[in-house]
Order: sequence, then structure tokens, then C-alpha cells
Amino acid sequence: MNKKFLLLVLCCCMSFCFAKETLLLNFENNFSSIPKQRIEHLISSVAKDQFHIVNGDPQLAQSEIVITMGDTFYAKKIIAQFELDQLGSEGFIIRTQQIDGKHVIAVRGNMNTEKNVCASSKVNIGLLYGVYSLLEEMGFGFLHPLEPTLPQKLNIPRQIDTQQKPYWPIRAWHLHTQHPLELTDMLNGWGPQGPEDRVGWESTLPEWDVFLEWMIANKQNRVEWVLLMASSWQQFADSRERQERLKILVEMGHNWGIAVGVDAPIILRQQHSWLMVRQVDGTEIQQIHNAIDWLHQAGFDYFEVEMGFSEFTHPTSEKMLSWMNAASMYAQNTYGKRTYVKIHCSQHQKAEGYKDPETGEDINFNFLPYYCDQSMGVLPHTVQFYSLTDPAPTYNGKDFSEIRRYMQMEAGRREVLWYPETAYWVSFDINVPIFLPIYAERRFFDLRLIAQDELDGKMGRGAHAGSRIQGQVNFSSGWEWGYWLNDVVTARTSWDPMIEEKNHDVALAKMLQKILAPLGDGSHSATHTIIRLIKAQADLLIFGKVNGKSPKSIEKRNGTAYIQGYDTWMDMSNLTDAVVVCPKKKGLIDMRNPIDDPPYDAEVKPVLRAMDERFNALADEFAMVRGSVSPSGQKIYDELNDAIRITALRARQVHNLYETVDEIMDNAWSGELGKAPQRLAEARRCLDKAKVVVRRQEQRYRVDLHRIAGWRYNPTAYHYGYLWTAHSLVYWWRDEGKAVDQPASPGYLNFIDPVDVANGEGEWVIDDDIPIIGGLNITQLRKELIKAFGNDSFLKELLTRPKEEPQYPQNNLRSRPEWCQEW
Repeated sequence: MNKKFLLLVLCCCMSFCFAKETLLLNFENNFSSIPKQRIEHLISSVAKDQFHIVNGDPQLAQSEIVITMGDTFYAKKIIAQFELDQLGSEGFIIRTQQIDGKHVIAVRGNMNTEKNVCASSKVNIGLLYGVYSLLEEMGFGFLHPLEPTLPQKLNIPRQIDTQQKPYWPIRAWHLHTQHPLELTDMLNGWGPQGPEDRVGWESTLPEWDVFLEWMIANKQNRVEWVLLMASSWQQFADSRERQERLKILVEMGHNWGIAVGVDAPIILRQQHSWLMVRQVDGTEIQQIHNAIDWLHQAGFDYFEVEMGFSEFTHPTSEKMLSWMNAASMYAQNTYGKRTYVKIHCSQHQKAEGYKDPETGEDINFNFLPYYCDQSMGVLPHTVQFYSLTDPAPTYNGKDFSEIRRYMQMEAGRREVLWYPETAYWVSFDINVPIFLPIYAERRFFDLRLIAQDELDGKMGRGAHAGSRIQGQVNFSSGWEWGYWLNDVVTARTSWDPMIEEKNHDVALAKMLQKILAPLGDGSHSATHTIIRLIKAQADLLIFGKVNGKSPKSIEKRNGTAYIQGYDTWMDMSNLTDAVVVCPKKKGLIDMRNPIDDPPYDAEVKPVLRAMDERFNALADEFAMVRGSVSPSGQKIYDELNDAIRITALRARQVHNLYETVDEIMDNAWSGELGKAPQRLAEARRCLDKAKVVVRRQEQRYRVDLHRIAGWRYNPTAYHYGYLWTAHSLVYWWRDEGKAVDQPASPGYLNFIDPVDVANGEGEWVIDDDIPIIGGLNITQLRKELIKAFGNDSFLKELLTRPKEEPQYPQNNLRSRPEWCQEW
């Protein structure tokens, strides 16, 4: 018999392809109303009029297929209560059974009973997890947080018997609204026309419900974001009207059983933070209490605070410790609410007089919460895609081993939530744009490492040895260009790190295969290529490894340093070494210095060439998957395909720009150009192709293009959407300009207001606690410097942002050099 025919028969036996059978959705009487409406909407979008709904106990004669959800008669008959009791908080069971000739699928789940999550909620979140897991089995995909993927037809499971429970009790999502993201305006109470636009704000609320649905489908139970303020809208920032809008957002979260928190720094001013302490005048404790009162009145379930004046400056240890204790103890004692503090990975700050219990030296200032009251939870934080065991040449550090040690040291003493990232933004990843699924794999790796540390007894010290952490909160900064994949993997791993599968690669493949199921027959090939891309990115971007050989040092020899974007302030950090927040590189200007290290030909060129070759080969490989992708998965495939392609184009552009300068330098004495014209022409072709890819990808964005890719005023310190740099390809143009024009100014093509980003709008007087520069009015100093050096000086370009949207190519760049035009 034909093998394909046998396979078809087998598939038909395993599932019903929904056709003429009538489907009955049977909800328990107290099923949460908002999720119920969304579930009905999803089913009706595919099944049209071939289903009906019954609350309570149904008559099975009405339908051939029944999905019964919650504590209904038939669900309790199929799934016993003692089975649920064994699973504990948030666990669920899905099971099929034939009853009176009808195909019945039962789903039951447990309430969240863990402390400090959402104790006031009456929503059975475990039941919701189960129902959305069933929807996924039926063909739905919950990948992009603002757009579910719908199947062409419902695939009803013929036989299923599954039960799940969470590995960690707290699985939280941090939307980093200090960046101008999809939901930044809404979450800060702004409508499309600004803070006064209440009607416009209300019109965006359906997006919040779709995101909350994504949270449930990916088994998360907390969400938080950074609250912002600025002098130009300060009245609204502290208003009762804003509180009311925030309370609506919180209540919408509660409708799904999700706890809603807020990140409100104590005195950290950067990036328009809504901070608790506005004046250091002896009333700081009362200001903190007042701020927590205000946030409580907005309905938030828990609070997150930040340390220091910025990520790199801080008050005295005594002040910071007293302020943190004031926040956590007041929130706990007055409202019974938890407070958490982020433990940053920045270096070179010590808390004098407070000893590290393991080294005996003054403790890292970021670890000062070790001495806080036990009511303060901690969030050990790493940045970018680096894992806890990778070399990580960022934030003036070499790796994140100290963050891992701190997490182990605190486990059991207080609540500990691991706090990684799935996009850094700034100039590093999504907004270049480049697609980095290495984020997904490294987050998967880290959670499995943490789970193994727990099993191996490495968590906790002394009496707390053998403790566990409470879970994860993930820093999310944008979803387009396939970055939803990083988020989905990270979210699902916090529910199940798959520790029963010891082989990391096998576990990852299983995870990705499940997530990419909406691609249909193309899911296997797509998974295979993405895993190959991840391995290539690990080799080249993290380790700088070419043909299995690692460089003697990864500094300036890793692929990340070259493929990421570089803006003015990245250049400044490279020049000064004061605050290095991303990997350093041998710049295109540095290439013209014959004694600058490392040598290009021997130690930089190999990794640039390897990125070009491997990333383009993998882009071609992924393009071949198209023919096997199901129609319902075509959009997400096309998005991933263009994301992989533009990453390959970026690698090729950078490689050819460096080769252009290298050819010029190699032939400087002869007056010849070598292959420089061909190399520059190829780099320019890559940029031109990238423009086409960007315009195509922008048609797939899930929100208004201007919101996330326009040059516009918004609640953040950045006067553009988070994908404006991708829209304009400014990082690409900046690199081309450096190769061609050799600009001397470090402010070349600056588009950021450094004073606004560092301190906010208005006057900025540096706190007296900061050595040497304490008391200095930076805002006034900027004015005086520009006045002294003139409006045409590099200082004006360096210290201010353009008033109008910049246009590219800059200064008629493509008319230069003449030799490229001739070629």
C-alpha cells in the first residue's frame, strides 16, 4: 500500500480535521468572562457557525465533539479532583474520553495558591493555561504577543492525556517602557495624541488584552513595566486621571489572573523614570512612603525599585540602604505587598564598609541589597544575549559569574527572581535590525543551568543550602523582526526547563519544533536551520571562533562588536573606557591607524569573512523552506525569512566596508585603489537591498508604523519609535559614512539628547554625593559649552539631538568618492 496513503490514514486517526461535525464549547458557570470571550472569538474565527456554547452541564446529544472546561459535570467525571490536587498551584490536566458515542475533551486546572503572585484574583489561571494549551494542539499559535496565528481549520485531538505544573512559581514579564516600544504609550497612560488623549488611549486597550492572552498562552503570571515622567507633562504624570488609567490596566490583568506590578525607581533619574525621591532634603523617607501610597492607589500588586542615581552612579551606601528598607518595609507592613530591587551587572562600584560575606572585601554596590530587610526581593540581572557562563565583554565586565554567585548567595534568604533579557535595544540588536535567536537559546541554557544548580545543591549558603529561587522576570524590549521567538522560548522555559532531557541540543530542538508548529510541514526544516544559525552566532558573535579556533582574546575580535550598531555614545565609551556597555571594536576610523590593535588581517578579518559567508549561506538555506510552509504560517515564516536575510546583509555590508578601508590602506603608498571600488560598491548594494527588506517587513508590523518606527515625541527620552533606527538604517549609513568620509567628530550623526536620557527634561544639578562633579548643573554647562565653542562645533552635534528627523544618505554621501562612481 502507498506509504503516503498510510501516513494520511494515521493522521486522520490521530485528529479530527474539523469539517461538518458540530463543536460544543462547554464552560463552567464561573469561567472568567474576558478570557471566555477571547476563546469564543478565536474558535469562531476558524469554525464560523459550526459550533455553539453552553454554560454549566450540557446535553451531549447536541454535538459530536465537546470541549468541556472547568468544574463541569463531564470534566469532573473524566478528571478526578485528587489528580488535580497532586499537581498543586496552577497545574492542569487535559484528557479525552468517549461518552455516549461523543468525543469529549475535558480541561481542568488549579487556582494560583502561591504567595506574592496574585492572591486577590478569583480567576482559575491553571484552567486558562490548560485551555490555551488545548487551543495550541488545535492549531492556534501564540507567538507574536499582539497577533495570534490562526489555523485554516481546527484540528481536534483524537486522543490526549496530559498534565502539567510549573517548575517555578513566579514567571514574570518586564516590558521595558523606558524604550519607545509597542505598548509604551498606553502603559504610561498616553493616547496617540499624548497624555490628554483619553479617548485615543482607550482605543488602544484591546492590544493589552491580546498581550495578556499571550501571557496566558505562554504560561506567565506576572507583568510589570517602568513608569515614566517628564517636566513637560509632569502634571499628568502625578495626576488622579493617570492613576485611574493605570488601575484599568491592572484590572484587565486581573481578569486573566495575572498580577500587575510597576517599576518605579527610588532616585534613579535616567530615561524619564517616575522616581520616588524628587528632592534630597531630609524628607526622602516620607517621599518614598507617599510614592508607594500613590502606586498602591493605582492598584499595582507589587513594586520594583532601582538602585543608584543611574546604572553607574550612586549615593552613599547608608542612604541607599535606608531608602530601600523604607520602600520594602512600608509596602509590606502597610499594604502586604512585595518590593523587589534590580541587581545590575555594572562594575567598579563598591559599598564601602559593607563586606561581601564570601570574599571579605567591600561588596559590589549592586549587591548592597544583601544587607536589606528580608522583605526586599532581589532580581539578579544580566544584559544582552550572554549567558551566565559566557564571556561577556559588556558593562565593564568580563562575564556574569558574579551575578550567578550572588543569586546562589541570596537563595533561601529572600525572594530571588532571575532577570535576563531577550532584547537589549539601544543599538545592539532588534533596531539595527539584526535577528539574534541566540537570545532564545542562551535564555533556555541559563534556566536549565539554574535548575541544575538547584538540583546540585549550589543554591543557598549555610542554613539555606539546597534552596531554590522563586522564578524569573524577563526584560522584553520589542517583538518585531522575529524577536517574539526569543520571548516565547524564554517564557515557556520558565514553566518547563525540560530538565528530564539531559541533551541540551535535543531539548532545544523539541522546544523550537513545538513553537514553530504553525509553519506546518516546514516546521522541521525551519527548526533545523534556526538551530544551525544559533550555533553560528554562538561561535562568531560570542566567542569569535572561526573554523573551530578561538582568538587569544575576544576583545575587538568577536562578531558582535562589528555587526551591532554603533551610535555616538558607543563611540564615546570606546574612546574613554569609562562606561563600556557593549563589546568594543576596531572602528573604521581606527583602521587608518597602522599601529592600532588588533591587526586587521590576522585577527579581525577572519571573523568578518566568516560571518558574511555563514550567515548568507544560512539565509539561503532558510529561504528554501518556503515551499513547505502552511498557508496559516506564511506570515511568521516571511517575517523570520526577512529577519535572517537582513542579518546576512548586515554581515556582508560590514565585511565589505572594512575591506574597502583595508584596500585603501594597503595601497596608500602606491596611489592605487586595489579592490576598494568593488568592495564599496558591494557594501552599498547590501544597504540598498536592506532598504527593500525593511519596507517589506514594515508591512507586517502589528501596530501603526509611525508609533514604533516614526520620528515623534513620546513618553520616553527618545524622540522616535524603537524601530526608527531600523526604518532609517542609520547605523548602516553611519558605518558607510565612516568608511567614505572619515569624520573626525565623535558626534557624527548623533540623534540622541544625552542630558535628557541621563536625567530627563529641565535642569539637572548633579547630586552632592557624586565625587568631584557633585553640585554641577549639567544642563547649564551644556548651554555654556555650546555658546563658547559655537553652534557649528562638534560639541553642538555631540550634546544635542536634531530638531527635525534626519534624512539619509547624509550630505549627499553617495556622490563620494569619485572613484566609486567611476567603477
